[in-house]
Formats: sequence, structure tokens, C-alpha cells
Amino acid sequence: MLLALDIGNSNLVVGLFDGSQLQRCWRLAARSDSTVDELRFALGAMLAEVRGAAIDAVAGSCVVPALRPRVDAAVQALLGGPPFWIGPGSRTGLRIRYEQPKEAGSDLIADAVAAVARYGAPAVVVDFGTATAFVAVDRNATYLGSVLAPGVETAAEGLFAKAAKLPKVEVAVPSSVIGHHTVAALQSGLSYGAAALADGVVERIWTEMGEVTPVIATGGLAHIIAPLCRHLSHIDEGLTLSGIALIYERSVKRQMETTEGPHD
Repeated sequence: MLLALDIGNSNLVVGLFDGSQLQRCWRLAARSDSTVDELRFALGAMLAEVRGAAIDAVAGSCVVPALRPRVDAAVQALLGGPPFWIGPGSRTGLRIRYEQPKEAGSDLIADAVAAVARYGAPAVVVDFGTATAFVAVDRNATYLGSVLAPGVETAAEGLFAKAAKLPKVEVAVPSSVIGHHTVAALQSGLSYGAAALADGVVERIWTEMGEVTPVIATGGLAHIIAPLCRHLSHIDEGLTLSGIALIYERSVKRQMETTEGPHD
């Protein structure tokens, strides 16, 4: 089995794969100041729930550099070896059209890989996380680039910090777009505002690409925002983890082929 780690700015998402099938998924808060012991304890508690699972490998995507060596140490202590990290040289199956390929987020690359594998190319992915990130892939499986906007909760925290009289509210869909009290007004602005942002950016991406594509929503808030959108055709909360698993499989196969050399 493969343990896949998606380390983002807000959450550490962990998935357990049996072949290509995601068997279990856990989500916990990601803190850049987490210690090795805290991470080892958290991962160990997850693995205790699937006692007896034979984990052959660990692969991950990380956009929080400070956490990566600590996760390395925690995984090493639990399973005897460090994770495989997605990065330059990983086999994605995509052409990357980015001026600085190293700057393309490994989580967004994983999103694109899984989107093409599951839904075909061309495709657009909308990842509702700390940032609301859009990824465009053309019909030749070329990663064209991305659009990055503040995520729903990130925008909300900024609003609450600047407006002293506004209460903090959870991201939820109110009963009507027009709010009849402050909490509903805030929830409407956050949820329907995010949906309008998603639809508007997708339309502009389609215009630049010259065609209408499937649009896949993923990320921690996809289940809340995506149903409000006009253009999102699929909700796939396991998309990033599946992309990590695919990239690991492809990269390991290439490494094995390189090591073994040609056969007669």
C-alpha cells in the first residue's frame, strides 16, 4: 500500500492507497511549527486505525518547506524510510509550460495529473484551499499555467481582521443570497462570492484556451462552494492525493527501467 501526503498551508491530508483505490483519508491542521514528535504521533495515530496494512512506500507533495524535513524524520521513525517527494525530475506525463517550472506548486501538478487521468484532456481544476487555485491543461496534456486567488477562509480572516464589528462566521451557504442579518450576509458573500469568482475565472480561462473543458473541483471547501457554481462539472476531493499516487507510480517505474536497462 502507498501512503500519500498532501502538505498544504492549512491542512495535512493523508491518504492510504491500495493500488489506485483510495481506501482511507485523514485531514488535520498543518502548522509550520509542528515538531517531529507531534507529526510522528499524529501519523502514528492514523496508521493505528489501519493496523495490519502493509505500507510499501510513502509519497508526498509539500508547499510548506519548513515542514518537509520534520515530516521526513517522522516518517523515517515510523516506517523506516523517508517519503518520495514530487519535484523536478518527477515523471508526471504532462508537458509543463511554465517560465520557472520549479515554481509550479507540486500540489497543483498533482491535481493536473489526476484530472487528465480521470477526466481526460483538456481540463480545468479549481482547488479550494488556502488559495483558490485554477489549473489549465490543454488537449495535448500540456500544463498551461495557473491562476491564484485568496482562498475563501483566507479572505474571510482578512475581512474579520480589518472590520472590528463583523463577527467571525463559518463558511456555509445561507438560505438566500440576500442576507437578512449580519451572519447570513457574511456567509452569502463568502460562499456566493467564491462561486462567482470560480465561474468568472473559468470563463476567462476557456476564452484563452479557445474551448470549453470539464472543470473539476477539489480542496477542503469544494463540497460547499462547487454546488453553487455554474461551470464545475465534477467534485473530486481526493484529486490531489490521486495525482501524488500516479506521479509516484510513474516515477518509480521510470527509475526501475533506467536501473534495469534494456532487455533482450
